[in-house]
This record gives sequence, structure tokens and C-alpha cells, in this order.
Amino acid sequence: MKVLQIGKFFHPHKGGIETFLKEISSPLSKKVDLQVLVSSSNTTSLSENIDNFTLTRAATYGKVLSLPLSPKILLDAARIIKEFKPDIIHTHVPNPWADCIALFSHLQLKPKIVVHWHSDIIRQKLLFPLLSPMIHKVLNECSAIAVPSKAHIRASLFLPKYENKTHIIPLCLSEKATESVIVDPKTKMILNRIGKAPFLLSVGRLVYYKGFNVLIEAMQEVNAHLVIVGEGPLRSELEATIHRLNVESKVHLAGELENIEPLFQLCTCFVLPSIAQSEGFGVVLLEAMRARKPLISTKLGTGVEIANKDGVTGLAVEPSNVKELTTAINTILSNNNLRMKFGEAAFQHWKENFTTEKTVDAIFSLYKRILKFS
Repeated sequence: MKVLQIGKFFHPHKGGIETFLKEISSPLSKKVDLQVLVSSSNTTSLSENIDNFTLTRAATYGKVLSLPLSPKILLDAARIIKEFKPDIIHTHVPNPWADCIALFSHLQLKPKIVVHWHSDIIRQKLLFPLLSPMIHKVLNECSAIAVPSKAHIRASLFLPKYENKTHIIPLCLSEKATESVIVDPKTKMILNRIGKAPFLLSVGRLVYYKGFNVLIEAMQEVNAHLVIVGEGPLRSELEATIHRLNVESKVHLAGELENIEPLFQLCTCFVLPSIAQSEGFGVVLLEAMRARKPLISTKLGTGVEIANKDGVTGLAVEPSNVKELTTAINTILSNNNLRMKFGEAAFQHWKENFTTEKTVDAIFSLYKRILKFS
């Protein structure tokens, strides 16, 4: 069985879809003959062998509205499809390049198409009228649509029409030992600034839908530190907010870190304050769950509410509601038993539902089903 996966980017590029693609590719390559095609983070094209699969990165010349300008990915796709002759093309969307390749391939060799729907197009509304017909065409032609949760179907402008093709395949995170904490110098510097005080952790690109401005506002009434890991276009704006609210002593923009695991292990609570449905799931929640941390997230009507079960693994609040977020944070910080209860429940929830082994098995079963393999 030959499979070509198409994503937007790949590790070490940061992002939820990128993390998911990295998680599943190596174990999936032990079950199928796998190639992966993505855009590069720069103007260099590169093909490399990773474990049991070939990864091709197509040259990229910048971004427009978060979309990589990588027309070479179409040429690379045409070459790979001609030479590799995949039985299945597995796309990870939103990604217009992947949609174009899926339609092109269906006109040529007619492989089976699996669309992995991570979220709708949310912010690029100007492109919606242009992309919508192509997306519907892909969804009409594909054999299956993988979604992380039923919430993705309910929240989508597209998927309810194709619900008979959908298959629930949760996002995932692999098991690994977390007992040993190796702290790199940059992380050690942050921890030295915090000292023994409790601290909240939040991770993500510094972009509008992550809601970090709401979280920073909430910190005015919180007696703890906050570490935000990630970079992005809103850094200057967030720095200005931190200064305006006079919370420089307890809010730390850490930038990109090579190893975030020590912060997951050492933090008091993990917060995902996202404000828009662009946050389809929040893979970082799984990292916090694996580290036995209580969660605070927002009620977006997406897979975030599947990952963080309100009142079981943590607390969920209305998006953009500073008062509710402040209350939730202080509730968890003030109750050690509640923190331990939520943290243990979060770990068990991850273990039972979101391990990489379970997700890869589900993907392989879907492949066999659509190819009618026994």
C-alpha cells in the first residue's frame, strides 16, 4: 500500500498540524510505503529519508495570509505521483496547495483521497469565495474525511453536507518518559526569574486567535507567574499590553524554546485562551495532559472541548471573557486537591484516547477500508 501525505509544513516548523504529521509519519511508515510532501520554511527544496519514509520540502517564497507561497509543491507533487503511483493521497487541510494536488491527482491516476480536516478556513475570509468551490469539489471526490472530533463537523461550514464520509480519528501524542527533566539554559533563565512561585504555562504562535491578550489581562488579578512560549507577529503588541498593565514582573514571553517538556512538567497549570475556531483542537493540551497538568481552555465548540472536559480534566470558560478566565485560574491555583484531581484525570484521558499508537491504527484501518483490504 503506497500513501502520499500532503501537509503545509513539517517539523521543526511549529504548529498543531505539523506536530500531528510528525507524530504519525514514522509509525505509519512501518505499516505502509509512505512519502510526505510539504512546503519548506525557506527557498530551498529538499528531499530526505527519515526513518522509513521520504520527506520532500518544496521551496517557499514567503507567506500570504498564513499560506505558503510554494508553487513548486505542484511540480514536486506531479513528479511524485507519476513515479511513486500512490494508492492513497492523504491531505491535511486547510491547505489550498493540498486541495489543488488532490484534484489534479484525481484527474490522472485516480488514487483514493483521504482529507484530514483539522479546521475550516477561519481568518482568510477574503479567499473564501475563491477557495470554497475547490474545497467542495475535493470533498465530493474524496473517499473519506478524517476529523478529530464530532465537534469539528458541527462547527464546520462544509462538513455537515458530507457527514456520511466522516470518520473520527483523534489527534495524538506519543508516549515517552517524562520523569527526567533536562533544562536548557534559556529555560533555566526563565525558571530562575520565577523562583519557587507557581506559574501558568501557555504555548502557541503569537497570533490573534490564540487569545494571549485576554490571558495577559487576566494576570492583573492572579498571584502567579505566566510563561508564554512561542513567536509570532503580535509580539510587539503583547509586549505593549504587558507594559500598559504593569505586569512585566510576572508575565514572561519566552519566545521559541528547543525543549518545552520541562515547562510542562514544572508548571502549575496549562492555559489555552484561544478566541476563535481556528483552534480546532489544541495539540498542546495533549502535552499538558501527558504531564498530568490541570487544564484551562475556552468554549469554542471545537475539539478543544473534547480534549479538556470541563469539570473533569480542568475548567472551560467563555472566549475573550477576562473575568471568567481570572476566576478559573484562581480557582485552580487555590486548591491543591482540585489540581491533582484534574491533572490525574487529564493524564488518564490522554492515555485512553489520544496516544499515537491508537491514532495510527485508526488511520491504517481507514486506509484498508477504502482500498477494501482485508
